[in-house]
Order: sequence, then structure tokens, then C-alpha cells
Amino acid sequence: MKIAGIVAEYNPFHKGHAYQIETLRAMRFDGIVAAMSGNFVQRADTALTDKYARARAAVRGGVDLVLELPLPYAVASAEDFAFGGISVLAATGILDAICCGCESGDAKNLAQYEALCRADKAGLIKECMKEGLSYPAACRAAVTALGCEWSDEPNDVLALAYRKALQKIAPHVPLVAIERKGAFHGDEAEPFESASSIRRRLSAGEDVSGSVPRGTAEMLDDMQASDLSRLERSILAYYRTREPDDLAGYYGMREGLTQRICSANAATVNELFDAAKTKRFPHSAVRRAVLCGYLRIPAVLPPITYLRVLAFNQRGQEMLRLMKERATLPAVSSLSPAMEADPIHGDMVKVQLRGDEYFALTLPSPLSRRQDFLRTAEKIEAENAQF
Repeated sequence: MKIAGIVAEYNPFHKGHAYQIETLRAMRFDGIVAAMSGNFVQRADTALTDKYARARAAVRGGVDLVLELPLPYAVASAEDFAFGGISVLAATGILDAICCGCESGDAKNLAQYEALCRADKAGLIKECMKEGLSYPAACRAAVTALGCEWSDEPNDVLALAYRKALQKIAPHVPLVAIERKGAFHGDEAEPFESASSIRRRLSAGEDVSGSVPRGTAEMLDDMQASDLSRLERSILAYYRTREPDDLAGYYGMREGLTQRICSANAATVNELFDAAKTKRFPHSAVRRAVLCGYLRIPAVLPPITYLRVLAFNQRGQEMLRLMKERATLPAVSSLSPAMEADPIHGDMVKVQLRGDEYFALTLPSPLSRRQDFLRTAEKIEAENAQF
């Protein structure tokens, strides 16, 4: 079996994602495994709905096996997000390639990657970050200084991060880049409407069924929609009762930003973001730090010590059987064995459960707080038996 891996959020799974999978099938990949963000996503927000529903929609859309990208990596910067996703996929031990979608295409992306490596080895990126630039901005400045054209497009930035992570974790696994059809913030006029555009139209009460596969449309009709604003007073109370030193050990909390967050006179979370942001601390960095501090995600991200199975079809079952022989980490459906097997597993599970408990409170009807312990391979198999 020839197997490809994808790092994704599927927030929601749309026709552009289906096109990527169809392209991989045309390249004779028999199996597709996705490392998917759970209940929180990289833009420091909750996902549209819970991870189980989104994983089932992905399976209905053509993915064979969905594994969870653990919370600390799902909300991290592009470099750490990519490292986490590649780590999950590489640990399966069954991959022939990892695929990503990017705006510029593979050849140009490869040239950027090589220039990025030179800039990294020369210390140019760190020097630019010392001047107050964010990581993506520092990469752009360093690569441009080497005379290489740089793309600001989000998926090009991620593709570069995937290449870098692969070199560290699994240099023998090739990266297959598929050119994206449609702009990152594209609307319904694009060949494939982007996830961000679909979310905007959903929030406006519009019909998006023409932009998503049938399985996603059915999920959206039945979903409990998450809304981070349901946690707004809890977030404000958390930061009003903290001192800068209390936040120093959390992801994204840099010196200077902790003081701005704690001293902000804000009546809403958006006012908190606006009060804390500066040229040195852009809105995206503030938002990520605020969420990670609230969820108590440590500055040094914990190691990934298990593979969490969210959904699979019959071919996915075959892949799981292969993983029993080849995977370097245990694959679990329920978190109980992960927590009991090893104290290290327990630490990651506690971070994961804390985030999922908060996520439950963003839903109209909170999920059972034992949801992560009640799921079994048999239950997942029953949910996906029709696919």
C-alpha cells in the first residue's frame, strides 16, 4: 500500500481539500492519513465544531485515517505547528510521502527552502527576530537579503516549515507539494472557496453547501457550533487576576507582552488584543499568547508520546494494522491507556483534556466531560461503518 500523509485543520473540510485527495489518488497513493487539529486551531480560536464531527466529515470526503494533532502544537506558530504535524505522521511508520498544498508550487518553494536553510545557518533569522520581527517576517527579511524571492502566502510559509521539520524528523520521506486552486482568502468565485471564506459566510447565516462535499454539508447542518466568546468573561477574569511573572512560563508569552496583557484595561477580549498589540507584538502573536496562557500551554511544548485516532474507514483499519508493526508511538482511541501507560503520556493528556474541557464550554450544549475516555476503536468503527 502506497500511503501519503497530510497535516490539516479541516475547519471545515471543503472542495479544495477533496481536490488535494483526488490528486493524490491520481498519483497512485492508496491510503491517506491526516494529522488534524483538534478542538482549537492555529489562528488561536476554537474550531467550528468538535474534532470528532470534523474527522468523520474528512473520512467521508476521502481521508482514510484521521489522527489528532495535539493541542499544544495545533495552536502554535507555523514552525511548531509543522513540527507537530510531521512528528505525528512520521511516527506512524507507514508513510511514502507527505503532501501539502501551497500557492507558489513546488519548484519555487524548494528555492525558498534552500535559501531559508542558508539564512538559518548564517543566523540571519535570529538577528532579524532580535530586531522585533515575527518569525515569518524575519524569514522573509533574511531570505530577501540573500537575493531569493519570498512568498508571504500562508501555505507557502507552512510548506517551508514542513520541509524544515522533515529534515529533522524524517529526511527520507519526500514532500509532495500540490498547487492550491484559489486564493487563501478566496470567496465563492474562486475555483475552491477557502475555509476562512466559508466560515465568514456561515457566521452570516449563508448557505455554503455548494462549496463543501456532501459529508461536510451534513455535518454543518447538524453541528453544535463553537463560539470562543462564550469564554470571554472567564478569559478576562483570568488575566485580571494575574501578574506578569505568572505568565512567563506559557507559550508565546514574551518579555514585555506579559506586562501589556496584565495591565490592559479591557472589557472584551478583542479590547484586550488591541490594548496589548504593538509593532513588536502583532495581533496574531497576542491572540496566540492569550489563548495559550489561558489554556496553560507551556513555553516548551511537551513531546508527542502517543497517536490519537479520531476516525477511520476500512482502508484506515488496514493502515492501523500496519502501524501496529511499524509505528514508533502507540495508537490509542481512548485517552485512558495513554494516561495510565506512562507518566509522560499523562502530562500531555492533562494539557489535552484541559483544552477540551474549555472547548466544551464554547458549545451550546457542552459535551460530556468524559468524552475522551469513553471513545473506543469499536465506537469509531461503528460511526464510520457506512463510509
